[in-house]
Amino acid sequence: KYWYSHDEPYSQDAYVPMHIVDSLVQEAGGSPLITEFYPYWGITVNGDSQLVKYYNTVKPEKLMIDYYPAVPDYIPTRWEDFESTRMQFQIAHSLQPGFWYVGQGFGFRLQNNSWCIWRKPEPTELSAAIMLALAHGSKGIMFWNYDSYSSSSDYCGPYYVDCIVDDQLDPTSLYDLIKNNLAPRLNGALGSTLLNLDYSGNYLPLKRFNSPNSLPPAHFDFLTMTFNGNGDCNFHSGFFENSSQPDNNYFLTANILTTSANNVNMIVTKSNQNYTNYRFRNVEPQFSLDTTFNSSLNIDYTFPAG
Repeated sequence: KYWYSHDEPYSQDAYVPMHIVDSLVQEAGGSPLITEFYPYWGITVNGDSQLVKYYNTVKPEKLMIDYYPAVPDYIPTRWEDFESTRMQFQIAHSLQPGFWYVGQGFGFRLQNNSWCIWRKPEPTELSAAIMLALAHGSKGIMFWNYDSYSSSSDYCGPYYVDCIVDDQLDPTSLYDLIKNNLAPRLNGALGSTLLNLDYSGNYLPLKRFNSPNSLPPAHFDFLTMTFNGNGDCNFHSGFFENSSQPDNNYFLTANILTTSANNVNMIVTKSNQNYTNYRFRNVEPQFSLDTTFNSSLNIDYTFPAG
């Protein structure tokens, strides 16, 4: 479907040549170019969004980004790094709804078992990143890299690229997450539903970090979320629409806290006054949430870590 071109271009000096080559290849009847683009962590370079500059110059048929929140110095992944990831997803959606995301399935492991540059994420951390991408309307999910191998660099010296399977092709915990959780869900009810929905661009955060104070409810449209527990919480809800079913409302909530499950109280209210009965359900039947109400519904729901 695509020719893979210059991997992770980091300078605008590469953008115009990529666009020219793409135009020539397609003019000759070839497939479009595609690449993984890694947006700068600080969002802007010299006052411009690097991701926006790349997209507007290269004009790729398919925008595919790889953004990796797990780094060696912070275990578990910092909230700031998940927030940077969220911001990149929101920008990617604004440029091309349905963008693709390549999740972090690797780390650079040194001989003393520490990490260099990249830390291989825990399954809950990878799950949180994938769910955050889906909550922003991503329509394509992939992972880098599949099999592990040895490498070296001037910065790290000898290191082992620890990936989804090891160098003997034996599964790791990330393989188990993808095979037993993410893949069947994305090939099942969750994925088939999301493919028919459009992310509205609206989202609802509910966050508390290192604060003893009570957290006020978060509200958007038909949904109010309240966290009544002690400690930290980090929920993100993205809102979706189906143009062929305007009376149906959808949202995808992710627990970005990767160290523990968390319980949240959700109040769902009438979004359309023309009906008497309303149905509230999880599109994934295995989670056994399906109920009806007349005016509003108050429910507690527990989300696993990540």
